[in-house]
Amino acid sequence: MVEQESVRLRLPRGRGLLGVGLAGVLLASAPAHAFQPTLTPAEVKAAIDEGAKQAAAADHGFMVSEYVLFDRPDPLRIDKEDHQVDAVIVGTPREQLLYLSYLNAVQGKPTPQQQAEARAKELATTISFRIFAHAPSGLDKDRDFIKKFSPAELRLDNGKTLTANVSDIFGPGQDFFITGNSAHTQRWLGAFSYPFDLSDLARAGTDIGTLKGTLSLADGTGYRYSFPVDLAKYQ
Repeated sequence: MVEQESVRLRLPRGRGLLGVGLAGVLLASAPAHAFQPTLTPAEVKAAIDEGAKQAAAADHGFMVSEYVLFDRPDPLRIDKEDHQVDAVIVGTPREQLLYLSYLNAVQGKPTPQQQAEARAKELATTISFRIFAHAPSGLDKDRDFIKKFSPAELRLDNGKTLTANVSDIFGPGQDFFITGNSAHTQRWLGAFSYPFDLSDLARAGTDIGTLKGTLSLADGTGYRYSFPVDLAKYQ
């Protein structure tokens, strides 16, 4: 098991710190486009090799920027108290395999091809959005803030609407933020996912690799977030 004092990650170019899970430091990479709802054995192998390669690199961690849907310019600062979401990462099948391989490698474990192919089949024709967020306070009453997030809707431009519940919760942990008056404050923070099943759309003949729409969700205070989604931007 990998232990870590902080559930934060660093991104370059002023992206600041975001709440994450076990991965440690996540950095930027050049974007690669075209959403792949299913992966061939060769693509699975390439993904697990790349994840292990990133884990072995001494100068960076897991490369994430090509999958960033949203992140705040300075996630250390809380300028709007009613905004709890710090970042949203698009979890395509490839991204999730990369992450699986990376986590296994930093824990000294391999990712066997057979295991990875089985996982790729489970992830086929799915898309997941990983949310990084902080609580309204660091008090015990807000410890379970993640569980208060609403189900999410993926409202597609073709008129279809998909729903997903909160899953894969990581945290919460505590760390400091800087408020609008430059004071330091402790807040709970953590990460969770909204997984969407696109298989019905695929069976109906929809080109899910080019789907566009809006991701909509609300936190425990009722504040609603909307993010435009274009799956063709994410490999």
